[in-house]
Amino acid sequence: MGYAVVLYFDDEASAKIEEIRSELKKNEISIDEGIKPHLSLAVYDDLPIPDFEKEFREYAEEVKSFPVVFSHVGEFPTGRQVLFLEPKITPELLETHKRFHACFSKYNDLAWAYYRPGMWWPHCTLCLNLTEEMYRKAKELLKGIKLPVEARAEKIGLVEFSPHKELVSFSLG
Repeated sequence: MGYAVVLYFDDEASAKIEEIRSELKKNEISIDEGIKPHLSLAVYDDLPIPDFEKEFREYAEEVKSFPVVFSHVGEFPTGRQVLFLEPKITPELLETHKRFHACFSKYNDLAWAYYRPGMWWPHCTLCLNLTEEMYRKAKELLKGIKLPVEARAEKIGLVEFSPHKELVSFSLG
């Protein structure tokens, strides 16, 4: 079982991102289903949930809500076909990520390397595990979306996967 620590957005931005996902799904493109639009701060192979949750609640109270602007569609430069909304990198976003990993450093051995500071590529997944045909179709459809999508990180959650199951979420601040 894996776990992800995710930032959730305001309702209006989430609805806009869900509209994009819905259009992709309507066109038979594999989307990131079963989870609200989000940015993952960390992903873990395993966690001691009761201990983590108590500290997580305290962390959420200290983090203030902040703006996130998704300025373009991105993709990972790997063989894995994933398309996502990429946010503008801001001091608030980087500081939130860095601070999270500093506060939860005792779990670093369980964290996936790609989500650690210095390796992290912030993204809001739209579609994943695409065939070559789905990839081409998705790229074409995504050319027509209206950007930027202006969001506000308002909540933080802990999600178990797969399948996705939100274990807990807290408002920021």
